Formats: sequence, C-alpha cells, structure tokens
Amino acid sequence: TISNWEREAKEWTDLRQLSFYGSKTRRRLITQNELFYIDTNILKTQILFTTYEYAVKKSDLFNKVDWQVIIIDEAHRIKNSKSKLFASIMQFKTNFKLLLTGTPLQNNISELWSLLHYLDSEKFNNSEKFNEKFGNLNETQKVKDLQNILRPLMLRRLKGDVEKSISPVEEIIIECPMTQHQMAYYSSIYQQNIQYLTRG
Repeated sequence: TISNWEREAKEWTDLRQLSFYGSKTRRRLITQNELFYIDTNILKTQILFTTYEYAVKKSDLFNKVDWQVIIIDEAHRIKNSKSKLFASIMQFKTNFKLLLTGTPLQNNISELWSLLHYLDSEKFNNSEKFNEKFGNLNETQKVKDLQNILRPLMLRRLKGDVEKSISPVEEIIIECPMTQHQMAYYSSIYQQNIQYLTRG
C-alpha cells in the first residue's frame, strides 16, 4: 500500500516525501538523518508514509510532531477503540483528520463510533450513549438521524461514479442441484445422524 501512495504522491504533488518502514537499520538511519532537522521536532519532509505497526511502535516519535493533516488508509483497522493502535493515533496532534475506508461499518455500531470518536472526540465522547441511541436501528427515524450525523462527515463514492468504463453488474443465477452424495450428507446433518457422518 505504501508504494501505491508513494507513486500517487509523486504523480500529483511536488511535496517532499519520506516513507518510514523497512529494516531496523533503515528506520534508525531515517530517524537519525532524514526525519527531523537537528535538535528540533520539525520534520524535514512534507509527507510521511508509515504503517500501522510503526504508528504503534514509534508513537513516542510521532507524538513529537504537530501534524497539519493525518490521513489513515484502510481506516476500518481502527474500529476497536480499546486497541493499542487506536490509543496511539489518538495521541497524535493534528489540525485535520481524514479516514479512508470501504467499510466504515462491518459488525456493530461500536465500530462506527470508534471512527467518529477519532474524528471528533468532543462531539462523540460517549460510546454507551451512542450505542443506546443507534445500537438497534429498527426504526426509520433512527436511521435518518444517523444518516444526518454522517452526512457532513462522509464522502461516499461508488466505483461507477469514478470509473465510467466499468460495465454494470450483471447477475446470473444458475441453480445447481445437489449430487446424491451431497444430499445424503445434508440429510444426515439436518437429522443429526452421527452414525452416517462418522462412518469410514
């Protein structure tokens, strides 16, 4: 992923960029020579790419920086507000935050709250109240209320909006009957016929 970001940054900007990852020796040399101006916490680079792993391992190093912008790709990785990763990135000081994810909500509303809490910890400061209000989206009004909260925070694009050459989705349903062998196993599982299922 970092190589993709490096390529995009070279193509779209003239900003100085640095990638913090790789071997221990490489990272040590970057820290000593390329990261900060001598005896300061001022970055020599204008764009810094790193991985989640080093955001945690080197959080004390990155905490020294007053970031203008932090962009987190694959942001669903910070959905657990009790993780080390989440705790680490919450410490980073920044003026602007941007989360990129294809799946802002996968399993439950707590995951969405974690993303919102990262973006605005003052507004979204209580996960229990948020879960109480939106944990069970069984009413139309609750869904609309949540959409109203998300609307100013989320930009949603579909592949068809971005890439016009993609053909529309075509769904073909082909019914395939089970073989006799599959049917026998299916029936045995359904009827809990252990003797048939454990035969040699």
